[in-house]
Amino acid sequence: MTASQVECIVRSHFGLRREARSPENSSVRAISNYKAMPEIIWTSYLRYRATQRGFDLDRIENILRFSSERYYDVETGRAIIVGKHDRQLVLIPYEQSDNAITPITIHATTRQQIRFRLKTGRFITNV
Repeated sequence: MTASQVECIVRSHFGLRREARSPENSSVRAISNYKAMPEIIWTSYLRYRATQRGFDLDRIENILRFSSERYYDVETGRAIIVGKHDRQLVLIPYEQSDNAITPITIHATTRQQIRFRLKTGRFITNV
């Protein structure tokens, strides 16, 4: 992977954009819309459930930070992240403040369950 490809991936991931190059300054500078990565607050209950269900906290952290599949659960009033833990699809309800994410628990799920919850209106998107 070239340096420009890595720069492009990092730029798109963190929401950075390029500033126009000027003749006197040929370097590319990023203007930052960068928001600091939120801190993850691990509750003892989540640690217990993750251990009980065989999930790794590092992989859970990656799902929390980088998964783009997010919903709002109307019934519980919580935000939901869906992602892959190894070959298993997982659902993580969480609460978020300005600079912290607190995952509540983690469940194995299926696409069928997610589709059903979307169809019945329990999950909504674009929140």
